[in-house]
Amino acid sequence: MIAMVLSVALQTSPIIELPDETADFVTVQAVVHVPALNENHRNLLKIVGGSLGEETESFTRSQIADIAGRVGGRLRVWVSNDHLRVSMYAVPADMRTAIAMVGSVLKEPVLRPEVLQSVGDDLQSRRYSFWRQALEMTPFALPKYESRDMEWLRTTVFRPENVTVAVAGKFLPGQASQKWQEFLDDWHVGRLPRPEPDEARATTGVKIGSLLSLIELRGPVFSARDANISTKILALIALGTGKDSSLFRVGRERMGIAYRLEGVLTPDPAGFIPRLLVARSQSVDLEKSAEELRVALMEDVKDWTDSARTRAIGMAESVFVKGGDFNPYYFGQERPITRELGDQAFLAAYWQMKTGIPWNPYQFVGRLGFVELADLKQEAENFLAHSILITRSGKS
Repeated sequence: MIAMVLSVALQTSPIIELPDETADFVTVQAVVHVPALNENHRNLLKIVGGSLGEETESFTRSQIADIAGRVGGRLRVWVSNDHLRVSMYAVPADMRTAIAMVGSVLKEPVLRPEVLQSVGDDLQSRRYSFWRQALEMTPFALPKYESRDMEWLRTTVFRPENVTVAVAGKFLPGQASQKWQEFLDDWHVGRLPRPEPDEARATTGVKIGSLLSLIELRGPVFSARDANISTKILALIALGTGKDSSLFRVGRERMGIAYRLEGVLTPDPAGFIPRLLVARSQSVDLEKSAEELRVALMEDVKDWTDSARTRAIGMAESVFVKGGDFNPYYFGQERPITRELGDQAFLAAYWQMKTGIPWNPYQFVGRLGFVELADLKQEAENFLAHSILITRSGKS
């Protein structure tokens, strides 16, 4: 049984401990807050993220691989719109070393030009699945950069106050926090550079690399600390999660346009973006179908009764508490968050970083029970009325 026993701010970098006596390993999950970046720096960060873990000033590549390999894994890094995630697993006896390695990856990475070039070339030529392309709002483009860009990115993003760490698995409470504090005591950074404004993101679609086409209803971004976050997430679930959702009833059963459809919550530097994604085999009349879908969904919401609210709460309990299918939390990957220990540790760190409060699925679902039907319908109608219609045609 996992229990969050500690969530404290050490220096300016919180650490969350999730001891689990039944686990055979320890996982260290570091989440780095990423502010709004311009397109060039976003793409540069993706290259940097793909290069992390190769080598640091304190650890060689083989040393990192050896510690992670003892549990059949490797150190992995994901870059999302609003965060960077570093994930590592180790045997319990190597917990302190694993924490030091994850910290070293963030504090003192060795980024060799040839590795950066290789990662950039790979990202430019990589072919992703349809769903990964559908989820990706900022496709990679090879950036142009100088050493000053790399230094600006390093001193802007990789700072202790941007890092939240969660350690889960078999260890005694207090051990992880002590080691992380020891590491922080020797992590010093310079003055925060001046921010650079982000550019507006394109909302018209280039062709998607698949035979399938995409229709998207992208709702307005909302703050992760919005007082109505429970209502907003429940509205997304009611609209697009599961076979009893409005999106399934309207898109699949009534209009027959959908191959795959889901409600997705996408991270953004300003908060979260609620999205309804619909995959279809035809590439004709996408804009017309998108508008028809929006109108039909708005009519469906008008007919919601308390059973729609109850179903949405039940679906939330299924995905957040029981680990069921259709979790809308796609946080930095092409798959949603799972009940696996590493994912749950990551979610604990990410939610603390993003919202300022601990992630507790039981309490979160409990708060959904206080959402009234009228407020739920109003939130769903606001989402649909103010959503941006985006279409991306597949290969002809």
